[in-house]
Amino acid sequence: MHAHLVRQLAGGSKEAFTQLYSLYSASIYGFVLRLTKSTVDSEDILQETFIRIWDNRTKISADMSFKSYLFQITYNLVIDHFRKQINSVDFESFIRSDYYQQVSENNTEQQITVEEYRRLIAQTVAKLTPRQQEIFRMSREEELSAREIGERLGISDKTVNNQVSLILAILKADLLIFLFYVI
Repeated sequence: MHAHLVRQLAGGSKEAFTQLYSLYSASIYGFVLRLTKSTVDSEDILQETFIRIWDNRTKISADMSFKSYLFQITYNLVIDHFRKQINSVDFESFIRSDYYQQVSENNTEQQITVEEYRRLIAQTVAKLTPRQQEIFRMSREEELSAREIGERLGISDKTVNNQVSLILAILKADLLIFLFYVI
């Protein structure tokens, strides 16, 4: 569609870059905003997307779909963003906060999403081995430390930590998929 601009971009044209930015930035921003619900995160991801386009301009071919390439970069950046959030203690604290609970309880659509989220967690936990389920419940529901879980189950702290890491990786993989279908 804009093959001539892509060819110019690959050759280092800042003008072509600016034109492509003008053509696609609103679409990218809207796509990211719909997923993240954050104007700040959307702006950051939009900028990072185009930084990567500029950095990789020599690898871009006019024969490929520039729009698909652009959205693939954006999609990967959004996934990275969600991974960082899921790994963030602040994100976990926010989910547990009274404010989040009030907002979730006062919004029917969010209630459905929260219920679907909880159902997904329950389904994922049900797929775990009985020992992993036990460790998950002790860690997340009873909020026991690795040492306390290890003592109760007669296993080392390191084994508990390894199992918790594995369980969280499984949950995160399922939840990332869920986020992209729901948001």
